Amino acid sequence: MSGKAAIHMTTPLVPVPKLGQHQLSLDSGIVILQVNGALSLEEVELLMDYIHRCGITEPNLGMLLLANGEFSVTPEARRFVVKNSRTERPPVPVAVVGSGALLRAVLMLLLNAIRLSLRMDVPVSFFSTEAPARAWLTEQLVHRTTLLAKYTSRS
Repeated sequence: MSGKAAIHMTTPLVPVPKLGQHQLSLDSGIVILQVNGALSLEEVELLMDYIHRCGITEPNLGMLLLANGEFSVTPEARRFVVKNSRTERPPVPVAVVGSGALLRAVLMLLLNAIRLSLRMDVPVSFFSTEAPARAWLTEQLVHRTTLLAKYTSRS
């Protein structure tokens, strides 16, 4: 058995929802979302449910957002994310691969709403390619392990 196959066996067996034109997967604790166009309220509801269910068996999650084309989040979807973000655990770090002022503006609007409403900073960083994004996520997940231990000791 190859090392890669063994890694995939550790990921939760949570069915991956269909998100319209977007692609969603889980790879060794990293939720990968490749976006193509706008994320609707229904798609964001499915995405957040998926992340929450994955977090039950694999609590140290990161997110890799691949946004090489058009990307936006509907106002209803943004409100849902802010209202339903979990505060009992440290936020999931997000590495964004893609460029463009619109992409950054959409994500910063969403993250600022979370920060202001929930008083929670979401670690986010932007990259032009996937390799440095994954390296940054790996570092963030090491740090998040420490934070998860602190959150768990509070319970």
